[in-house]
Amino acid sequence: MLYRVEDKYVVNEAQIAYLKERLKDFVSMDPHMKGDSYLIRSIYFDNMYEGCKDLVEADDIVVEKIYSSAFYGMFKGCISLKKAPNITVSYTDYTETSYAYSEMFQGCTSLETPPETLKLLGVQSNASHMFDGCTKLTESPHIKLNAPGTYKAVLVSMFAGCTSLNKITLEVLTGSSYGFDSNFSDWVNGVSSTGDFYYNGSATTRGTSAIPTGWTIHAI
Repeated sequence: MLYRVEDKYVVNEAQIAYLKERLKDFVSMDPHMKGDSYLIRSIYFDNMYEGCKDLVEADDIVVEKIYSSAFYGMFKGCISLKKAPNITVSYTDYTETSYAYSEMFQGCTSLETPPETLKLLGVQSNASHMFDGCTKLTESPHIKLNAPGTYKAVLVSMFAGCTSLNKITLEVLTGSSYGFDSNFSDWVNGVSSTGDFYYNGSATTRGTSAIPTGWTIHAI
């Protein structure tokens, strides 16, 4: 049985030139090369900065398309992170985004500023535990969500333990009728006892798996 082994090494420009010269007679260039560059069409950032306790701020994220687990646990446990990067996804096909945002900022206890906007538009777009335990977070991103049916987002425990959270904006893009079901299980468990819920839906269910009890609903 053959096993694939992939080892990565940091090399400088001189070493690259040396290796190219030594290998040119034994290996061929990748046909996807364009000049001296190679276009990477897919990359995963899961667990990229997990546990980086001194990270305070990160650059904004701009991508064409996201796939399953793309940002899973990316900043998990970054206890000094104060400002989350904004996330821009230009592509409109969100059919492969399961677990894309799960646990992305979980345990970021210094986080105060979330991404401006969060689009959860794909089949099983998963933001479960995304901000779980972010005790200094006072407001959510502007969440843009497709209604149940063809698309189904998972927000389980998304803001669990966010004890300072007192503002959530939830915009349903495919219609005003929306029910809080099992996909919202404990999504606001442990948030502030009072706050403002900005919302364009018609469901008025209260609780840790719906609109927080004691919060004021505002139409958007």
